[in-house]
Amino acid sequence: MKKQFLAIDLGGTFMKFGIIDSEGMILETGKVPTPRDWESAVIEIEALIEKHRTAISGVGISAPGKVDIKTGTIYNGGNLTFLHKRSFKEVIEAKYDLPCFVVNDGKSAVLAEKWLGNFQGVTNGATIILGTGIGGGLLLNGELFDGVRYQAAEFSFIFATHAPESDDDIFARENSAVGFVTEGAEILGLAEADGVQVFAAIKDGSNAALTQHFESYCRRIATFIINVQTMLDIEVALIGGGISAQAVLVDEINHQYRKIRKDIELMGTLFEEIDIKACKFSNDSNLLGAVSTLAAE
Repeated sequence: MKKQFLAIDLGGTFMKFGIIDSEGMILETGKVPTPRDWESAVIEIEALIEKHRTAISGVGISAPGKVDIKTGTIYNGGNLTFLHKRSFKEVIEAKYDLPCFVVNDGKSAVLAEKWLGNFQGVTNGATIILGTGIGGGLLLNGELFDGVRYQAAEFSFIFATHAPESDDDIFARENSAVGFVTEGAEILGLAEADGVQVFAAIKDGSNAALTQHFESYCRRIATFIINVQTMLDIEVALIGGGISAQAVLVDEINHQYRKIRKDIELMGTLFEEIDIKACKFSNDSNLLGAVSTLAAE
């Protein structure tokens, strides 16, 4: 008999949730505004558990920040600072006698892709999640690599210059997907940052400044992928985040990746070309990844 699990993804704006069975079928989804304090977050999650208590066999939670997956303790919590040093795992397992697994949101995508997606059969790979920052995760030797302090693949904080002087010099500042869309909207003279309009104009190709902006952004992401490849000998790089649903983005990253390999002879001769794809599950990756470990037990 298939088991069912409650999956929760704590995002900066919305808390998404879903009921997912042990084969990865998403049976139900929904979302509510993300709570802004610990007590409210616990109340919202407990209400979901109560609603589905007789049907579920565990709870999986994807959260921002550094996460100790053994204790479920979250540190820093990204934009959700109220999560610092808190553990949903302790609260849920004590009150409901249900197993609870908590994982960093960037690493959750690795688990989803390893379970049912584009990391099946892959030994070494990286997810690169383009959002407000640059999240990510690493699959090394066929397993999620979390790091000694649970901070592996915090790509946002790589320095984007050889002479860093401030927080403005981190990789996320220049390569945020939100920032890219905002700047694209400014080029088009839009009143607000509308990603749909920006990508429609990119596909149209009639605005030279926007085309240059897009190609430059994709080249920076492609350069980063090459750097990860040279360090970790990955076979596959998966692009995630809402922006990854735009096929033209992944196509252009691939184009720029191959162009770099052609332009710089050492890259083309010493390193084999890798696959660069979108994450298979896009916005559902965090929900699926959060419950993948529970489903395997």
